Amino acid sequence: MIVKTGDENTSSSELIDQIAGELSRLPVNQLNVVRDLVAFLASRPDVKLGWDNDVTDADILKAVKPVLDESWDSTDEDAAWAHL
Repeated sequence: MIVKTGDENTSSSELIDQIAGELSRLPVNQLNVVRDLVAFLASRPDVKLGWDNDVTDADILKAVKPVLDESWDSTDEDAAWAHL
């Protein structure tokens, strides 16, 4: 269960503990997505999340491309789409 504290006084370590608890329940493929998202956010401290953010389509593509490549660039996927 995701805990939404809504409390600006929640410490970083408390938030990290909450996130770690949620992460421990994810399968490896979803952990890879989380890792890529965290790496993207760490590389772009100027990105603000929310309705008024400045994230572009290109930023989103850059963030998800490694995950999509890993998922789609396979012989199984090639075989599944070979008839098209």
